Amino acid sequence: MRLVITSQNADTLDRWQRVFEDFGDVICQRGLRAEAPIDAVLMAGIFALERYGGRPGVQEAQILENRRGDGWHNLVIVPPGRPMTRDAQGHWKVQAAYAHIQPAYFAASRSFRAVEEWNARHVERQISVVEINLPLMDMDNPVDDSSPQSFKKAFMEYREGRPGGGCRWPELVEAFPSAELRDPVDPGTLDRIESVLGQRLPDDLRSFLLGSDGLADEYGTDVIWPAERILGDNLSFRNDERYKSLYMEFDSLMFFGDNGGGDQFAFVRRPERHEVFVWDHETDSRILAAPSLERYARSALESDGEDWYR
Repeated sequence: MRLVITSQNADTLDRWQRVFEDFGDVICQRGLRAEAPIDAVLMAGIFALERYGGRPGVQEAQILENRRGDGWHNLVIVPPGRPMTRDAQGHWKVQAAYAHIQPAYFAASRSFRAVEEWNARHVERQISVVEINLPLMDMDNPVDDSSPQSFKKAFMEYREGRPGGGCRWPELVEAFPSAELRDPVDPGTLDRIESVLGQRLPDDLRSFLLGSDGLADEYGTDVIWPAERILGDNLSFRNDERYKSLYMEFDSLMFFGDNGGGDQFAFVRRPERHEVFVWDHETDSRILAAPSLERYARSALESDGEDWYR
């Protein structure tokens, strides 16, 4: 994928150009919009949603069809904002699990991930060139260095096959010497799990299992289950008649880890989401625990046995 960054502000464009000067697949053009052929344009929701549709407040980027014939590109990518919640005083604030993430990085990484997923589903209509229109992203600021740096980080991850900030697992595990790794899982085993469960493994989870069949903390708790346990426990959750009589259905979830005390961690698979949720075995609640598998693993390994997600 190539990026075309556009702005009429020469100072802003010069700052972005310096950040991306070593990237042959990123060009900066001064003007109202890109001159080169473009497949999609990145546009903030404040400008895009009322005009092109879509839903406000979602946590993943949306790719919208432009059927207005207004001269803009046929596809509009609308980045998400970081998830918000109300505090005890009723004020909106960024959810704690996302507070450490730069807003521009969150927008860019989720947008590049959406492009990858679009291209996987639309073989005949690939997104190969994306315009980042800085005014329409509300980033046309000549003294803002954070936004171009955030986009650079997200784009580097995309080029490395890690859209959305996929984890460098060896580096993570090195930070926790007590963590226990195992032998890698054969890719065929993961394919079989996906076939039996009827759902794709999340990319980060598949990547981890191809390097280690599970991850245990210093107390022996399986922070990430071995592949066969992922298959077996998910089948039990979905088919056990006792569970069906006590809890809401589990078919949309894919469990992959636990806290050693009964609470289980899962990805939502219908629709596919990349955050980690925790299922409380006492209340049957399913709440957001971490924005990614990496953040979940770090939090679990740092927790010293405590319920860090509460």
